[in-house]
Amino acid sequence: MHGRLSAVLFSTCLAACSSTGAVTHTTTNRYVTIPPDLARDAAKVTDHATAPPRSRTIGPVTATACQYADFDPLPTREYALALLKRSAVANGANGLVDVTYSESHADLLKNCWENIVASGTAIATN
Repeated sequence: MHGRLSAVLFSTCLAACSSTGAVTHTTTNRYVTIPPDLARDAAKVTDHATAPPRSRTIGPVTATACQYADFDPLPTREYALALLKRSAVANGANGLVDVTYSESHADLLKNCWENIVASGTAIATN
């Protein structure tokens, strides 16, 4: 009886562990791409290690790249930076300094599975 039970458990485990492909998680290989309109806006802003002479500080800007559903593409730092640059342009800037990134998982208050937050200071250069 014990041998038969072991054989049943083994075959059940084997059947359960074999994959039909229907439950394979493939989203970890997909990353969000930057749309052309966002790339155009981002190209208007230059990153600077330090503020150039005679630049004017506009203020802090923040942008969040988010994966809203498990099957959505994963956010990237590049996408977060492009969103940050778009925010800078919307505030009248053409430069950024002090850019930092933070990453978090499962921010359910924002309905976000994975996110990357880019922050920096928007500046206007001559």
